[in-house]
Amino acid sequence: MKVDEAAKTYDVVIVGSPNVNDGYKLVGNSAYPDIESDYERTFRVLKSLPIDIFLGAHGSYFDLQTKYPRLNGGTVNPFIDLAGYNSYVIDREKAFRTELGKAEDRVHSNPRSKHSGICQREGADGRHRSNRLTPMETSSSARHTRPRLNRSCTRVCRAERFTPSR
Repeated sequence: MKVDEAAKTYDVVIVGSPNVNDGYKLVGNSAYPDIESDYERTFRVLKSLPIDIFLGAHGSYFDLQTKYPRLNGGTVNPFIDLAGYNSYVIDREKAFRTELGKAEDRVHSNPRSKHSGICQREGADGRHRSNRLTPMETSSSARHTRPRLNRSCTRVCRAERFTPSR
């Protein structure tokens, strides 16, 4: 959003909540199958926005308690904080990727899971190309061979005895 103050226009970003809260199911979520791609899009958008002033749904996102007392004390608006914004977005994306990795590990390591033996498809740059869980081949010829990568996947299924299908 654009805001004018003292003959200057500022780009203001008010961040909602890019957090992964307890109980969010990031992998194999039949109620919200696009959850992963929606998070991915959120971080792409947040990184692409022009930003001068960083605000958020909660004061802790943008350090309100430290910035507010400084608002009237100086000439520089303490809410003009590109570095704080970039740090926040990087931190939240890292937290998301950590939780996503844990969810994928749980799926791969649980032999009773209906998603056992699946691989999340990734591109060469490590970004997910699809939020669909791709069934793995389980033929006897694939069981005792060196794990191979699908053309669109840079990660070998943790089971290592399966080969990602196309």
